[in-house]
Amino acid sequence: MIVPKLLNLSCSDLARGEPPANPRHCLVHMLATVGPDTGNAGDDFSFTVATPSALAESERFGWGRGTLIVDSFSWLQVEHSLNRLLAQASRSSWQEVAQTLNHELQWEFDGYRPYGG
Repeated sequence: MIVPKLLNLSCSDLARGEPPANPRHCLVHMLATVGPDTGNAGDDFSFTVATPSALAESERFGWGRGTLIVDSFSWLQVEHSLNRLLAQASRSSWQEVAQTLNHELQWEFDGYRPYGG
């Protein structure tokens, strides 16, 4: 059984631990590197952390894939939410783990097709 673990969590707009200007009204684009718990390599999964007020004000409309909705942004809460998601994603192969996570997050290899030349 492949058990996924969070290897890194980052944001291009914020230093680790730094809150946005208004944690109760924000859209924060995040990148999580996730891999098997037996190694140090992983794949990247992107998502947006959003507060309801920021979503209501934005031009974004959709079904919610790749979006974590929170009352107030907190690095600790985001990491906790990711770890809860990962705890439910163990599968028999890494491909299955990644595809499972891709239902909620946006996997870097989503839609990838090898060149058939």
